Amino acid sequence: MLDVMAESILLGWEGLEDDAGAPIPYSPAKAAACLAESRDLRAIVEGYSERADLYRREAASDAGKP
Repeated sequence: MLDVMAESILLGWEGLEDDAGAPIPYSPAKAAACLAESRDLRAIVEGYSERADLYRREAASDAGKP
């Protein structure tokens, strides 16, 4: 299930750094590992995935509507 979340919900990130301050590039494998390590992150991602208003906003933006 975490692989599916990493490939269909958590599609990228910005500003994520390792302990040394180096940026961590997004990959589905890294996303799945982060989701496996953190229940809090899983809960946040699941919460966002359940918000229909976010999907409507993105669909309108994709269609060129405000």
